[in-house]
Amino acid sequence: MSQELIDIQIKMMHQQEELESMSNTVIRQGKQIEMMNNQLQALKTKFDDMLTGVGTTAVDEKPPHY
Repeated sequence: MSQELIDIQIKMMHQQEELESMSNTVIRQGKQIEMMNNQLQALKTKFDDMLTGVGTTAVDEKPPHY
């Protein structure tokens, strides 16, 4: 084989390795984003629950003997 062909094959091999590495990174980041979205949704739900709890005051509540 000519040296030029060998050089091209080596470059192609390195590009394939880089592509695989980047693909793995994208997959990992996608999982992290999904996890963060789930955490954000849970925090939003807790926050909404807290806000609804703040809306009720002692004036609105009936005494315990009712």
